[in-house]
Amino acid sequence: ALPTIVLISCQFGVTPIVMVVFLGTAISHLDTPPVDFAWIAVALSTGWAMSMTASPFSAVALLLGRITGHSAQRLTWGWNGVYSIIALAVLWILLWGLSRL
Repeated sequence: ALPTIVLISCQFGVTPIVMVVFLGTAISHLDTPPVDFAWIAVALSTGWAMSMTASPFSAVALLLGRITGHSAQRLTWGWNGVYSIIALAVLWILLWGLSRL
């Protein structure tokens, strides 16, 4: 669920780096982490990567919007929306499959 949490929070103006640092710090202070820290790092990294194409507040979207003259919402939700949904579904399946190994 961590990639989805990062992705959704980035839709409301929280930058990906802030969300990943916040979640990583919060999880690291748990007495017993829910999973191995390697899985947490993979989940947070993939959520961050997903937010680069799906969040209108990511640096990539803001810079490209400024350069191209298109709005960041159009770049992320309009042009990358279907890709982001498919990539998130593939990510969920991949993480689920890897966790079963």
